[in-house]
Amino acid sequence: MASLRQAPTRMHLLDDLSAISLVKPTVDGLTPCAVVETSAGNFQAWLRHPALFQKLIGTFAAQTLAARYDADPSAADWRRFGRLLGFTNCKPKYKRPDGLFPFVQLRIHTGEQCPMAEAFVQEITKLYEAREQEREADGCRLLFLPKGDRGYRLYHWNVSAPPANTTTAPPLQTSPSALPLLPMAW
Repeated sequence: MASLRQAPTRMHLLDDLSAISLVKPTVDGLTPCAVVETSAGNFQAWLRHPALFQKLIGTFAAQTLAARYDADPSAADWRRFGRLLGFTNCKPKYKRPDGLFPFVQLRIHTGEQCPMAEAFVQEITKLYEAREQEREADGCRLLFLPKGDRGYRLYHWNVSAPPANTTTAPPLQTSPSALPLLPMAW
């Protein structure tokens, strides 16, 4: 399973969409190649692009899409999996009065790339490059560091800030948790 998560992706998941918010990407030319209903009136939409997005730009694209289309921002990253068709959504809040849970159902499937996919890739690439140039000017870097059994976490690290004691350099830290890093606020 780990090898699957390492691969770049040409798909993005918009999670936790309502029927109304599901229409917005289609109006913008980002028609989903698949739509899955995970519970009554709650959808996941998959968008297919022509380019392979690497980790950082893939996460940036997912977060941009989530913000733009009112999707769940906590499900916006480069390696997100969706709910599996034919299985049940066993979140307690979706338990029906009869005690059963709703089945995950495929509502739309074309497998086709978004009509405006090329324009989206160009837009995201420009936005990402502009953001990175701005961060470089600020002396900041992004790092992926291990975060237990939940994969990696993206950190924002200000490399231009001098250490508190400038007369002696701090000792080399071998533990990622000992590095002076701050979690990113998206």
